Amino acid sequence: MGTGLGEEYTDEKRNRGTYLPVWVDIKKLSLIDVRPKEIALKVQSLFRHKGK
Repeated sequence: MGTGLGEEYTDEKRNRGTYLPVWVDIKKLSLIDVRPKEIALKVQSLFRHKGK
């Protein structure tokens, strides 16, 4: 999601996937393949504390 001059953007032979942003219910965030996983857990933790 973006542009740049790094290898991930300039290597023509690199096998790149497609990124499709989607909205995810915060409760289901840790159930999907978020990388790094710690990010999903931290976001969920922040929302739990905010609701108190």
